[in-house]
Amino acid sequence: MKRRDFIKTPALGLVLPGVAGFHHLSFAEEPTPESYQYHPDIQKFPQRLHQDYITYTPGIEYFILGNGDLIAVLQYSPEQKGEHPLSFLGLTLMDAERFARKWSTYLFHPEGGLRHSMIRVTVSGDTYSATPDTFQSVEWKYPDKVPVVSLKWKAGPCEVEEEMFVPHKGGLLFRRVTVLNRGSGGCDATIDLGLVPSFALFDEIASDPKARTVNAHGYARLKLQSTHEKAETSGRYGMKLSIGKIAAGAKAVAELVYSIRGDESLLAKTSVSKIWKETVAYWEKKDLVSTSNPVLDHMYGVSRTGLKSLVARSGKRDSGFWMYNMEWVRDDVMVALGMLHAGFYEEARTLLVKILDKSVGEDGRTIESSRWFGYDYTE
Repeated sequence: MKRRDFIKTPALGLVLPGVAGFHHLSFAEEPTPESYQYHPDIQKFPQRLHQDYITYTPGIEYFILGNGDLIAVLQYSPEQKGEHPLSFLGLTLMDAERFARKWSTYLFHPEGGLRHSMIRVTVSGDTYSATPDTFQSVEWKYPDKVPVVSLKWKAGPCEVEEEMFVPHKGGLLFRRVTVLNRGSGGCDATIDLGLVPSFALFDEIASDPKARTVNAHGYARLKLQSTHEKAETSGRYGMKLSIGKIAAGAKAVAELVYSIRGDESLLAKTSVSKIWKETVAYWEKKDLVSTSNPVLDHMYGVSRTGLKSLVARSGKRDSGFWMYNMEWVRDDVMVALGMLHAGFYEEARTLLVKILDKSVGEDGRTIESSRWFGYDYTE
């Protein structure tokens, strides 16, 4: 199918940002009292899909991390206007080998969206989280050339920085939390985070106090744990880290780790410091552009990170992330060329082998939107 025909196809083209959002489809419209047909109480307690399913609103940004095994996305939606704005900040995860829509990712709760994925910090009895009032910044940084998402916000007298990164391999996401006390006196601090996954994907959700983990099983496997010595579970979903006393001007650091597909076993075989060293060694070999233009440097950095993030270990790649759920040979070839320029030689080879093995027929035809068509529809 021609790309332009695909985009014009009803019920497919509608999901494109800038054309029309999902919120224009009839099944997702705000229900009216006249639409309730079954019981009067439904009007009091409507079950409504959270608006975070929408992929585009003005000003929204996504910070995407991935390594071929896991994809992690941090949503930043500064426009908090209207009756149902998207979550200001939210994190979600997905298996890199499986295409998804935003609403089918691991941390998208049907009624809560992505809002349950954010950390809470309690300082001397008062609890804070990243909100428009406490927010300071969210940005990319590259310590030792490794892509890291940095989120900073205020928690009373303390400054909180969350640093998120994925190792060079394995279904893991590290979420390092640093609490810096900028007050004039000492304070006690705790960190709380819940694992509230998609109820459509996971039906066995429970904490394990003995193992100090929160686990979700269903169509996939997901786990939250911490390397902090004073980590403990709290209720069905919660993980609590007792940081303790932080002196004025001092800081405390704790690490939270998400894992999928049982890859928490990798943590039992090695240490976080060794994983970081191996990840640094991986990224040191990749090409890096440095110019006198910071905008150009930023564009190259996020492009390089995106190339790695959105191609699975097998070479599988969605030509329209959270939108198409399909593959095109032409797109894959362009991505392979970009990978060669950025130094991802093995990844480019994997992508090329996948194209030749799975995407080109014996008669030379290439797949279009993950299907075989006649020559008239070949790009």
